[in-house]
Amino acid sequence: MRGAISSNRAPDRASNSQLIGGGKEDLCALGWGTGKDLGVLDVGHAGGRQRTSTYFMIVPERRAGVVVLINLDGGNASDLATELMKIVLASAQPTAK
Repeated sequence: MRGAISSNRAPDRASNSQLIGGGKEDLCALGWGTGKDLGVLDVGHAGGRQRTSTYFMIVPERRAGVVVLINLDGGNASDLATELMKIVLASAQPTAK
């Protein structure tokens, strides 16, 4: 991929946590938070400005995602996104690889 901005490995690097000193796993993958609280790998990123709160969450293995946008200071978009993702995962069948 000469001259390309990204490679075929970029999605894997963005969704896999990195090992830091002493072999400890860092739950951050290229600025994205990662976790397995839902029983599968989830990848998310928070943001926002004054009077807003945002969160984007995907579960690559299940090809599922949610986006939460809140027009409110201190809105807990990440908790809402997690609860919404639980609903999405419960209602969607796993896809074949």
